[in-house]
Amino acid sequence: MSQDPLSAVITYLKTVTAVTNKTSTRIFGQELPGSQVASMPQQAAVLATTGGLGTVGFTNYRGVRLDVRAYGETPKQAMDVHIVLDDALTGSMVNKDANDTRLYNAELEGGPLGLREPDTNFPFVQASYVIRYNLLDRN
Repeated sequence: MSQDPLSAVITYLKTVTAVTNKTSTRIFGQELPGSQVASMPQQAAVLATTGGLGTVGFTNYRGVRLDVRAYGETPKQAMDVHIVLDDALTGSMVNKDANDTRLYNAELEGGPLGLREPDTNFPFVQASYVIRYNLLDRN
């Protein structure tokens, strides 16, 4: 069975009320879907893998780096979305199960950085995290 930590994190975030109060179900993997561009800017999140890590030291944990973009209608709204995402990832995502993956924790590596999309001028806040995870043993 393959592990998909990105989908597991998205599934987890969609269960966090503070996150969905801001984004509804607009939490996407890798890129903003074309179908969403016409309704932007609005509060949304895009998580993308950025490579690196693999196993973590001499443990069975695996790690993946994620860039998390928090969008809003204004830079302030984008920062507000970032704050709830950051709290959900670094504050309450401890030993959470999503899909077939155990999400052990997340650690902020860089950010937050307020920016605008160069082509669309949509405001967003970007931050990078390391997610520690492993496949759940279902036997």
